[in-house]
Amino acid sequence: MPIKHLRTALPERSYKMLKSTGALKLNDTLARMSQHFGDNLPPEISESELIIPDTKIATEATKLSTSLTKPSILNHSIRMYLFGVCLAKHEGALNNIDREQFYISSILSKIGLSDDIRDLDEYKGRDFELISADHAHKFLLST
Repeated sequence: MPIKHLRTALPERSYKMLKSTGALKLNDTLARMSQHFGDNLPPEISESELIIPDTKIATEATKLSTSLTKPSILNHSIRMYLFGVCLAKHEGALNNIDREQFYISSILSKIGLSDDIRDLDEYKGRDFELISADHAHKFLLST
């Protein structure tokens, strides 16, 4: 389906999950994608291709990100995942990515922006990208 139709046809399971994470403006994001890339990115995408992974570790990663980041940062991370799925589809590489790994990477990529983490002694003075990676690594090892 063309991107402009995704605004009204997001899979129910993904929509419920996204809605529960805060005021995600998915319609706005999809509208911007459609304006920027036209309706050719990708020409067809199925509901199952947009579903957010529903595994234990993906859910735990979402909870961690929700507890540490502002809603706008969390929403950005989810949009990043959805946009990446659309790009992978466009490039014909959707079957070559591990969706769960990609989602977890996306959802945890900005947790280093959290004051709760940045204020820890071990992270003071470091870039948020490195803080995010280190904290995500610790989270993954503990799960």
